[in-house]
Amino acid sequence: MVKQHYQEMLPYELEQVLSNAPVAYWPLGTLEYHGPHLPIGNDALKAEGILERVCSRTGGVIVPALYWGIGGGHKAYPTSVIVHDETLSALLDDVLAGLVRVGFRVLVLLTGHYPGEQVQAVKGAVERLLRTHPEVRAWALPEYEAFPDERRADHA
Repeated sequence: MVKQHYQEMLPYELEQVLSNAPVAYWPLGTLEYHGPHLPIGNDALKAEGILERVCSRTGGVIVPALYWGIGGGHKAYPTSVIVHDETLSALLDDVLAGLVRVGFRVLVLLTGHYPGEQVQAVKGAVERLLRTHPEVRAWALPEYEAFPDERRADHA
């Protein structure tokens, strides 16, 4: 069985991926209340599911999902944990730089949590990365941009 998840790979398995398809897929979300019928981590879980399907077709690696997000107005709801904007931006920058240092040359960030603050933070991190690493190709998008012909909503 071919492993897809970075954290499950042995070093030689990661080296093979980097030589064949140096693509890192990063699912993003947050921990927030989605109602009594959906999991608290729904945003990252659905992004990871989408990226698992993409990765199985293209190769590459899925890095561990990020469950810390910003914005959206759910901070006061039970079970929600929303971080400061600066915390998320710094973490995105550090992880993206680390993935490039490891050897990834294509980075795809998909956020299943998509209030404006989150989308701008994710897109901003990719823009900053591309200014310092022009040899890299990177995309950041919310789930609804990946599926432009569908209505995507997750709180109903």
